[in-house]
Amino acid sequence: MGILFDKILSESPLVIGHRGAPHLAHENTVESFTHAIDLGVDAIEIDVRRTVDGVLVIHHDDTIMNHSEKISGLTYAQVLRGSKKEGFSVPTLMETLELCRDRTCLDIELKESGYELEVYTQVKEHFELRNVLFNSFIDESVLKLTEIDNCIEVGLLLGAPPSASFPVRFSELFPFKRICVCKAKFVSTHWKLLRFGFLKRMKRTEIPVLVWTVDDIRRVTRLAKQNVEGIITNIPDKVIQALSDNTSV
Repeated sequence: MGILFDKILSESPLVIGHRGAPHLAHENTVESFTHAIDLGVDAIEIDVRRTVDGVLVIHHDDTIMNHSEKISGLTYAQVLRGSKKEGFSVPTLMETLELCRDRTCLDIELKESGYELEVYTQVKEHFELRNVLFNSFIDESVLKLTEIDNCIEVGLLLGAPPSASFPVRFSELFPFKRICVCKAKFVSTHWKLLRFGFLKRMKRTEIPVLVWTVDDIRRVTRLAKQNVEGIITNIPDKVIQALSDNTSV
């Protein structure tokens, strides 16, 4: 079993630093990850993309700040040069694995399809797979990862933008068919989707739920009482403290 299922039996959900500790350093950077580790998070959520020369990098958006060229069309040297001009450095997946190994766990989101095997292989070679959650908004990527290794924890991300079509929004509120087709072992859902008995439906089907991105402490407390398995947050130190205070009452 991995970190998610190890902790289900505890009273407190996982606290996952959203792109590290972005309130203390630029998100998805070595500095942000280091702060999150020092704060004692259970895991760090990171976003993986691939450059045109095949380097797996950690960055959320498909471009660097306001630049027009997509990361997928740039070399890593160009990505690094562009990010440094903006005052931060885009780390590679390898650097991130080496930094976090034996210090914390990882929640790895694949932002695009096509490099699932590369991510899996690199993680397997340099990290404990039992300490990793993989996930994606892309159903095909979730299924591909599960087919690569059925023993790893792979989840389906939910939380399409408001512009998404009604069928997409409906499939997120009632995702069981998608979960079955892509063989996801958990869901990672935006907190705004927690309506119409969403958590109760997931509990009935024994599907673990992570919730993102939760920065309201009152909402954190409510979610803990509802026994969600994980909370992804931009302020992990405050969430850790709130959960600690709630447990001690």
